Amino acid sequence: MPAIKTKIQAKSDEFKTNLEAFMPHVEKLNTLLEQIKEGGPKKARQRQKDQGKLLVRERIGKLVDQGDQFFNSHSLLDTNYMKMPFQPAALLLALVLSTGKSA
Repeated sequence: MPAIKTKIQAKSDEFKTNLEAFMPHVEKLNTLLEQIKEGGPKKARQRQKDQGKLLVRERIGKLVDQGDQFFNSHSLLDTNYMKMPFQPAALLLALVLSTGKSA
Protein backbone atom coordinates (compact mmCIF):
# COMPACT_ATOMS: atom_id res chain seq x y z
CA MET A 1 0.00 0.00 0.00
CA PRO A 2 1.45 3.39 -0.91
CA ALA A 3 2.17 5.86 1.86
CA ILE A 4 -0.21 8.77 2.31
CA LYS A 5 1.57 12.10 1.89
CA THR A 6 0.91 14.68 4.58
CA LYS A 7 1.63 18.35 5.07
CA ILE A 8 1.40 18.07 8.86
CA GLN A 9 4.46 19.42 10.61
CA ALA A 10 4.50 17.60 13.93
CA LYS A 11 7.30 19.79 15.27
CA SER A 12 5.55 23.10 14.58
CA ASP A 13 4.23 25.31 17.37
CA GLU A 14 0.73 25.19 15.86
CA PHE A 15 0.71 21.38 15.96
CA LYS A 16 1.92 21.33 19.56
CA THR A 17 -0.75 23.86 20.60
CA ASN A 18 -3.48 21.85 18.89
CA LEU A 19 -2.21 18.63 20.45
CA GLU A 20 -2.24 20.16 23.93
CA ALA A 21 -5.83 21.36 23.40
CA PHE A 22 -6.93 17.98 22.05
CA MET A 23 -5.36 15.63 24.60
CA PRO A 24 -7.83 16.34 27.46
CA HIS A 25 -10.62 15.20 25.12
CA VAL A 26 -8.74 12.00 24.30
CA GLU A 27 -8.20 11.34 28.01
CA LYS A 28 -11.90 11.95 28.72
CA LEU A 29 -12.88 9.55 25.94
CA ASN A 30 -10.49 6.86 27.19
CA THR A 31 -11.89 7.19 30.72
CA LEU A 32 -15.44 6.92 29.40
CA LEU A 33 -14.59 3.84 27.32
CA GLU A 34 -13.03 2.17 30.37
CA GLN A 35 -16.22 2.82 32.36
CA ILE A 36 -18.35 1.41 29.55
CA LYS A 37 -16.10 -1.66 29.29
CA GLU A 38 -16.94 -2.46 32.94
CA GLY A 39 -20.43 -3.40 31.76
CA GLY A 40 -22.70 -1.17 33.81
CA PRO A 41 -23.09 -0.40 37.49
CA LYS A 42 -21.32 -2.73 39.94
CA LYS A 43 -24.62 -3.68 41.63
CA ALA A 44 -26.19 -4.71 38.31
CA ARG A 45 -23.12 -6.73 37.30
CA GLN A 46 -23.08 -8.51 40.66
CA ARG A 47 -26.79 -9.32 40.42
CA GLN A 48 -26.22 -10.94 37.04
CA LYS A 49 -23.27 -12.92 38.42
CA ASP A 50 -25.35 -14.01 41.44
CA GLN A 51 -27.93 -15.39 39.01
CA GLY A 52 -25.21 -17.49 37.37
CA LYS A 53 -25.20 -15.40 34.19
CA LEU A 54 -22.27 -14.19 32.14
CA LEU A 55 -21.85 -10.51 31.34
CA VAL A 56 -22.30 -9.62 27.68
CA ARG A 57 -18.58 -9.31 26.94
CA GLU A 58 -17.97 -12.65 28.66
CA ARG A 59 -20.61 -14.27 26.43
CA ILE A 60 -19.05 -12.75 23.33
CA GLY A 61 -15.63 -13.95 24.50
CA LYS A 62 -16.96 -17.51 24.46
CA LEU A 63 -18.40 -17.09 20.95
CA VAL A 64 -15.37 -15.78 19.12
CA ASP A 65 -12.24 -17.75 18.36
CA GLN A 66 -9.08 -17.08 20.33
CA GLY A 67 -7.07 -14.44 18.50
CA ASP A 68 -10.07 -12.82 16.80
CA GLN A 69 -10.37 -9.07 17.18
CA PHE A 70 -13.62 -7.79 18.69
CA PHE A 71 -14.86 -4.26 17.96
CA ASN A 72 -17.87 -2.87 19.82
CA SER A 73 -19.25 -0.39 17.32
CA HIS A 74 -21.78 1.21 19.68
CA SER A 75 -19.87 1.77 22.94
CA LEU A 76 -20.91 5.39 23.04
CA LEU A 77 -24.47 4.88 21.81
CA ASP A 78 -26.07 5.94 25.09
CA THR A 79 -23.61 7.09 27.70
CA ASN A 80 -26.38 8.72 29.76
CA TYR A 81 -28.24 5.48 30.55
CA MET A 82 -27.10 5.48 34.18
CA LYS A 83 -28.79 8.86 34.72
CA MET A 84 -32.16 7.60 33.49
CA PRO A 85 -34.92 6.42 35.87
CA PHE A 86 -34.75 3.04 34.11
CA GLN A 87 -32.04 1.19 32.25
CA PRO A 88 -32.85 0.37 28.64
CA ALA A 89 -31.87 -3.01 27.31
CA ALA A 90 -28.23 -2.98 26.33
CA LEU A 91 -27.46 -2.77 22.65
CA LEU A 92 -24.19 -4.23 21.53
CA LEU A 93 -23.44 -4.38 17.85
CA ALA A 94 -20.11 -5.88 17.15
CA LEU A 95 -17.70 -6.68 14.39
CA VAL A 96 -15.39 -9.63 14.83
CA LEU A 97 -12.38 -9.93 12.58
CA SER A 98 -11.64 -13.61 12.35
CA THR A 99 -8.14 -14.98 12.13
CA GLY A 100 -9.54 -17.93 10.20
CA LYS A 101 -7.89 -20.35 12.62
CA SER A 102 -9.91 -22.83 14.61
CA ALA A 103 -9.35 -23.05 18.38
